Amino acid sequence: MIPLIKWPFKRPGSLIPVFFLCFFQMINGQLTAPGVESEGLAGCSTMLKGSASIAGNQAGLGWNNEKSLLAEYTMPLMMKEMGIAGLSLSLPLYHGNAGVKMISGGIPGYRDQSLWLSYGLRTGENFTLGAGLFYNLISIRSKLNHQFRVSFAGGVQVKITEDLLLAGHILYPFQYNSSRSEHGGLKASISLGGYYAFYAANRLFAECRFTESGIPVLHAGIESTIGKVVKVRGGYKTKPASFSFGCGFRIHRIRILFASNLIFNYGLSSSFGLNYEL
Repeated sequence: MIPLIKWPFKRPGSLIPVFFLCFFQMINGQLTAPGVESEGLAGCSTMLKGSASIAGNQAGLGWNNEKSLLAEYTMPLMMKEMGIAGLSLSLPLYHGNAGVKMISGGIPGYRDQSLWLSYGLRTGENFTLGAGLFYNLISIRSKLNHQFRVSFAGGVQVKITEDLLLAGHILYPFQYNSSRSEHGGLKASISLGGYYAFYAANRLFAECRFTESGIPVLHAGIESTIGKVVKVRGGYKTKPASFSFGCGFRIHRIRILFASNLIFNYGLSSSFGLNYEL
């Protein structure tokens, strides 16, 4: 039993939860992080493929006829009271893949839920296009439909060679917002990036994201495959300055994913994922 005076230090979010929520995109209804793989690469997402593309760069769905179910869970600042859960499903459709991702997070009395409907299409041997529709709903204790937003996103991926891929993505270029608050809108951005494969089992990722603030955010990461079973990831992001580490383990049709993100002046956040190939 924890003494009452020590409880706020063990669970600071229970004392001033709204203050802690302000550190995260979820306060603006942006529970849209592409997932554990992206977190392990310090937020690089424009060049990822498969399930990570549903809320990332939807063009990544166009490469493979993937059937998969992915469950994810993130603990910002290692606080379970602010856990963010995600569930994704990817299925083949025509010449590409369709994907749906549901995301939910919040604290007692405040709930932030999002839905992505995405599709990626392969339009050439080395070229894919993708688009996604986004819906976000914020509920509070006294009002189920407190605020909602609707927007979309789209992107491209181009395979220059077998080792080099370039990509671009635009997020929330236009939106509908039921709130009149100037601070309640989704944050639009444009991302440009790619990866380069070297020594067969390694890939170097780089991405530049331009937001409404006008200050570009740089992401860089590296991924190494060990024996086709284990993947190790690491990366760095400039704003907020942070280092990340991630890994993945494959057991037949199951992939176990983990990522940890150390944000300077804030603390450590961790993400977990379980992917099953249908």
